Amino acid sequence: MTTVRRRVLTLVRADTALGRSVRGVALGLLNLSLPMPAVLARSYRAVFVAARGAVYWCARVFVAEPIFRGYATRLGRNFHTGVYVHWVVGDGRIVVGDDSRIDGKCNIMFAWSEREAPEFSIGDRTHIGHECSFTIAKSIRIGNDCMFASGVRVMDSSAHPVDPARRLRGERPRDEDIRPVIIGDNVWVGAGATILPGVEIGSGSVIAAGAVITRSVPPDSVAGGVPARILRSAHDVPPSQGEAPIDSPHARRDPLAGPS
Repeated sequence: MTTVRRRVLTLVRADTALGRSVRGVALGLLNLSLPMPAVLARSYRAVFVAARGAVYWCARVFVAEPIFRGYATRLGRNFHTGVYVHWVVGDGRIVVGDDSRIDGKCNIMFAWSEREAPEFSIGDRTHIGHECSFTIAKSIRIGNDCMFASGVRVMDSSAHPVDPARRLRGERPRDEDIRPVIIGDNVWVGAGATILPGVEIGSGSVIAAGAVITRSVPPDSVAGGVPARILRSAHDVPPSQGEAPIDSPHARRDPLAGPS
């Protein structure tokens, strides 16, 4: 601590008129609140929202989307990103259909491949949420009309061998350990779910928040848990529309609330 700083702290902490005055001014500044009539506050907010929207629009149109287009092999009509630049690592093909959106800031990581370039494919009208992560060594295919909540992780390879000796030698996974992931049409994946190599999720299915999908899911199913299991058909009446109250011993837990 410097001599000047010690002297200032001694002055501020001193039980003197000057010390008390300085502490009072500091406390007043910390508790300061700007009085503003409601009409003026609403106008102030409107100006802020308009300015923020203009900045975000410029960030999306002139920064985030052009950079992502530089990574992509093909982008469909009316494709959009959010305002952040997505983190794309490695070489691979990115193919996105019409009217789809990759929102927020997502990670797309292509693993090294001795064969053809890995491919990340998204269908039409699919929305990928913030902080989703995709690791592709061969192929991850997502169908049309899918919805991915934030924090979803999908991988077609573990990226490292399970065998500790091979891992210590820095070897790559064997070809049979790299298994493509296929996600059908109209699939809803809840926040924080993880989809592991070799999984195929049938069209119309729902993956509960936080689920870890280690096996394929049939069409029109609701899956949840760690590891995930099939909880019910997607066509069943959910608990909020006819099942027993949540505090009833006969009630079934809503899988969309999180892992079972």
